Amino acid sequence: MSASRYLPDRAAWIFAIKTFVAAMLALYIAFAAGLERPYWAMATVYIVANPLSGALRSKAVYRLLGTLAGAIATIATVPNLVNTPELLSAVLALWIAGCLYLAMVDRTPRAYAFILAGYTVAIVGFPVVEVPGAVWDIVVSRTEEIAIGVICATLVSSLVFPSHLGPVLGARIVAWLRDVDRLAVDAIAPDEATPVEARRFGPRLAAEAVGIRAMTTHLSYDTSALKDAVRPATELQQRMVMTLPLIASLRDRLADLRALGGVTEPLEALLTKVRGWIASAATAQPADAALLRGEIAQLQDQADLAAGWEGVLLISVLERLRELVDWRQDCLALYLHIIGGGGRRNMPRSAMDVAGEMTLDRDHGVAALRGAAVVVVIFITCAYWIGTGWADGAQAVMLAAVACCFTALQDDPVPSIWGLMVPVTISAACAAIGQFVILPLASSPEMLVIAAGAFFIPAGLLMEIPATQRFGGALTVFTATLLALQGSYSADFATWANGTAAALFGVAVAAAGSALVLPAGVAWSVRRRLRANWADLAAVARGRKPMARALLAGLFLDRIGLLAPSPAMVTTNGQMTAVAAMTDLRVGINLIDLNALRREMPSELGAAVDDVLREAAAHFTRAVARDAMPPAPASLLQAIDRALDAATATTTSFKRNVVLGLAGLRCNLFPAAAAYAPPAVADVAVLVLSDEGVAG
Repeated sequence: MSASRYLPDRAAWIFAIKTFVAAMLALYIAFAAGLERPYWAMATVYIVANPLSGALRSKAVYRLLGTLAGAIATIATVPNLVNTPELLSAVLALWIAGCLYLAMVDRTPRAYAFILAGYTVAIVGFPVVEVPGAVWDIVVSRTEEIAIGVICATLVSSLVFPSHLGPVLGARIVAWLRDVDRLAVDAIAPDEATPVEARRFGPRLAAEAVGIRAMTTHLSYDTSALKDAVRPATELQQRMVMTLPLIASLRDRLADLRALGGVTEPLEALLTKVRGWIASAATAQPADAALLRGEIAQLQDQADLAAGWEGVLLISVLERLRELVDWRQDCLALYLHIIGGGGRRNMPRSAMDVAGEMTLDRDHGVAALRGAAVVVVIFITCAYWIGTGWADGAQAVMLAAVACCFTALQDDPVPSIWGLMVPVTISAACAAIGQFVILPLASSPEMLVIAAGAFFIPAGLLMEIPATQRFGGALTVFTATLLALQGSYSADFATWANGTAAALFGVAVAAAGSALVLPAGVAWSVRRRLRANWADLAAVARGRKPMARALLAGLFLDRIGLLAPSPAMVTTNGQMTAVAAMTDLRVGINLIDLNALRREMPSELGAAVDDVLREAAAHFTRAVARDAMPPAPASLLQAIDRALDAATATTTSFKRNVVLGLAGLRCNLFPAAAAYAPPAVADVAVLVLSDEGVAG
């Protein structure tokens, strides 16, 4: 592992110092306002801190709204239910669980509003149970403290050396397009190394596309020249998601054609030109793409379905090449429009149309399970608090709920919750040193700032370094909370010990309770997302889920992208899982194409295609029921071949599109099957054999 991943750069130092300045500003304002717990303002700065000012502003709005909603919920419930602690605990637990559920199914910046609405109730609601008469004052004070932290973090991030989102997004798009170009060149190269490249880059590029899409949601809050580029950036991503399955399909069809010796000299010359065009991305002109389309069209006119399976594969390769040229030219034009400062007006003309907005994967079952886990954790912690009468039990419940909320968006939150024990322990030790050794010597505000900076600036560096980001975030937040800076020195060992014990107990219960409810490991998440893919394919095959190509591609690649960061996907089996998911996506596109053409088909061809769709729907339904993908049945292969017979015999204008859809299904579902032989070719073969027999 490279040591540079752990070394701070200039941007990390700027971020750490800016965040510390914002934290001190928030602490000073909270001191001046006479708020009860000014350290919450400081801790909030580290909770909301983000290196990109646009992303911070985007989230800050929703965090303020979430805090307000949580405060209102606390005022509405605590005074009315304080005399029934069991019922109050249940209501607050259900509120937090409901907010967590909404955050998980939303998966946009709005999710922060739901998360804040949830753990604001935990932060404010549980500690005020013992003083219900002061609930209004305490809730207002907590809301003010959190709001001060959010506002200070936003102002300092926006005004002091702001790190704009636009250039970072542009750089990530450039890197993504460069990697996709490499994948495309490898796909049409004459060597056989491309499957390895696909396994290596496919899942990573899908994950990067998901990350780019997430960044785009914050773009309108940025102050760079790209703040008005939300529409072109969104359209670019819609085309990006279609490029990955297209390249995978082109690679496989071309490999099949090479295996049959069907790559002719004109086709090889065309492939060489396409590779050269991709390699010259920096200087390529729209006219170059138009010339390539013309050459592809000439070969398409010469291709003949009657030439057998080679003819079908050749037509498929040429169609995929045409789409690759169109998609890539659209991506290049949109990117140049974005970096040129073009907004939603004067959009470049696109060669390919994309319907609708991109779809996110929303797993309601997992979201409900995470909500149930929070309920169990809060019930266990509250039962111990109520049963023992522990004075700091409210803080344990609060931290248990916060730990669940902080880690809920991860595929396997339990290890992450257990991982919080390390920064909590270190934070407790640092808080003890600060309270009992350093703060008694800090005789002035300046000395307090210097003493705090000696810890929080280095800890802030850890927040910006990718390898230590989570650890650094937890370390700063918990240290600011356990240090509990007040307007005057009032350190007490018993208070520190109880607070530390509550923090460790709350995190431990959060981990143990979540482990009781949530399935173990990321393998369960992998299987669940694959099962969701199969269920979608069954619905598409039945025609019950009409969906455009790009929408299905966006949904499937979103799932692949969510899986890609998982450690399980680094293994050989994980890479094969990602490849299988990409194959499922290509099958889905073929099913969508066939369903779109179904109404225009003549009766005989339509009946044959209906058989294919029914068999495909049954196949994927069996996969969902078994929680594993069985081998595609021979009856489905036979149905596809019968439909190909009917398609090649028809004279409809869309004959070629039907054949391409059926051929795609055959190649993706039955890669090892013998080559399809059209009826005319088969009949000729029989006659030749008969003549040879007579002659012999």
